[in-house]
Amino acid sequence: MLLNFAPVVAPGENAWMLENMYWIRDDHGYLIASPPVRVHHMITFPVGYQLPESLAAWPNFPLSYRPKTNRHALFSGSEHLLGNATTPSFAVYRTMPRGRGHLKQSESDMWTGIHLINRGSNAVNITVELGASWQVRNASSTLPVFEVWFHVCGPECEIVVPAWWGESVVWRTFRMPGPGSAFEMWYHTHSMLASDLRVIRNDCREILPSALVEAYSQQRTAATTIQLSSMALTAEGLEQYMLQSSADVLCEFRSRSVEYDHSTFIRTADVDSGCSDKVHAWKFAGGDPICLLAFVAPTHSTSFRMHFSAFALLSFDEADDFVRHRAV
Repeated sequence: MLLNFAPVVAPGENAWMLENMYWIRDDHGYLIASPPVRVHHMITFPVGYQLPESLAAWPNFPLSYRPKTNRHALFSGSEHLLGNATTPSFAVYRTMPRGRGHLKQSESDMWTGIHLINRGSNAVNITVELGASWQVRNASSTLPVFEVWFHVCGPECEIVVPAWWGESVVWRTFRMPGPGSAFEMWYHTHSMLASDLRVIRNDCREILPSALVEAYSQQRTAATTIQLSSMALTAEGLEQYMLQSSADVLCEFRSRSVEYDHSTFIRTADVDSGCSDKVHAWKFAGGDPICLLAFVAPTHSTSFRMHFSAFALLSFDEADDFVRHRAV
């Protein structure tokens, strides 16, 4: 399902999304509960931007005229749940940092995709409600923010954790395209199998044992997670090695799920108490590394298809200058 809800903007002008919300109701008008429905994601893709070449060429943020994964997008997954722990509801409300908003140009558009799974025994009628507050006039002083995906995945955006697989890891290093600042960070994964994610301000190769890095070269995608026992390592031992290597950890996330009527339902991930302050203080330069390192629990008779994503709300100095220049 793809929905357009952005305003029309005159050529050369900008509009700004200052806040947005969406939620899903059942056929009785109540917010839909989980269970029985599992909302895997609701993603809004801003597409068709005119932006500085440094951002356009960045793999995490290319110019795109079609919705694609691993792009700048406004993401909400099964982790965005409200209410009690047994049957919470899916609902999202966000407001942007003061003086900033999500950019809408005359050349760009916004599309929303929704992925729902009904785990109940009966059909469910749903209504999707979308809303946003836009600034379309007197906006010359407003500057952009971008929700950027740092995404560790495999072919078709999933990594296989084979059956009877011991403790395993997967990692990837990203490089920032230019100077900027951060405001917020979130986590998404497939929580049917427990996992932890570390977001670290180092190149992964600086904080992992050289034997592990040399045996498993880092690539843009990975087919399977790396079983630590194959390198005579454990998750606890790897954590100790990272600490001794002075890993500069920005955030630590831990997935959560519950079992209900023989099905697994995802819950909001745990995050370390220092994450928010460290993200707000994060000022990065062009070329600065960010390492995503995921620790994955052992499997038994079932394999799992996973991915691990940190979503960061960022600003970029070059984008600020670009928007100011367009507004002159």
